[in-house]
Amino acid sequence: MQLLPFRLLPKPESRCCTDRISKPLVLPEMNANMQFGFGSLVAAPNFEGDFLFVIGEEGACKYPQGSCNLDINFPSLFLDGAKVASGMQINNVMGVTIGPGGYFLNFTQFGLQINAGHEVMMDRCWLGETNFDYDHEQRGTKPNATAIQINGNVSVAALRAFFRKPERSGCRTTTS
Repeated sequence: MQLLPFRLLPKPESRCCTDRISKPLVLPEMNANMQFGFGSLVAAPNFEGDFLFVIGEEGACKYPQGSCNLDINFPSLFLDGAKVASGMQINNVMGVTIGPGGYFLNFTQFGLQINAGHEVMMDRCWLGETNFDYDHEQRGTKPNATAIQINGNVSVAALRAFFRKPERSGCRTTTS
């Protein structure tokens, strides 16, 4: 994977920032004290890869503690997989904070996948395989993605909200 430099800041003429990307943004190992946020990343229709944003490489960190990236933060970040990519994969880190104000939408397999490392916190974020008004039944599809998968030590998702279309049961609508 190749590191693609980027900066999520509002474009002066539009006062917003949404960038369509065709390959994952990758932060390689042995980095610390960084912040990425206050903008949007949307997968282009020709996106090549599994995740929009990848930190480290799964299984590559050879330090005993298993943490090769430290203190990486993602405030107010919107990730839209556009139904062709997953959101974010975090590998071998210590001290990552996602949010507050994160919004991960339209992901294929995972909104967030954490592999090894420890102390990843997600604070006040929304995650949805689809938007709340997507009608799976009408489109003949079933929800099949995972909002957060944790494959490691102590990580926390605090004050989170997950949404999916309510299932119908007779005349009543129930949510889970």
